[in-house]
Amino acid sequence: MKTIYKITESSGVRGNNLFRKEWFCSTKKLAEAFKAEKEKSEQVTVGNVPKGNGYCITPVEVMDSEDDFYKKELR
Repeated sequence: MKTIYKITESSGVRGNNLFRKEWFCSTKKLAEAFKAEKEKSEQVTVGNVPKGNGYCITPVEVMDSEDDFYKKELR
């Protein structure tokens, strides 16, 4: 099994999952750098309160070889 990282955009509105954007990165370091850059570039200030989309990093296990199918499915 191999672990990749999914970055998910959230607007802060509960139940608004239909049009969420997702990106995938191969390493956690790359995912954290991407998240920081997206948050920095999209941050808007309303009064004294910063507003913007939040981003969440989630690890995702993917099958790397045929043997992984049997390990994951037959547990």
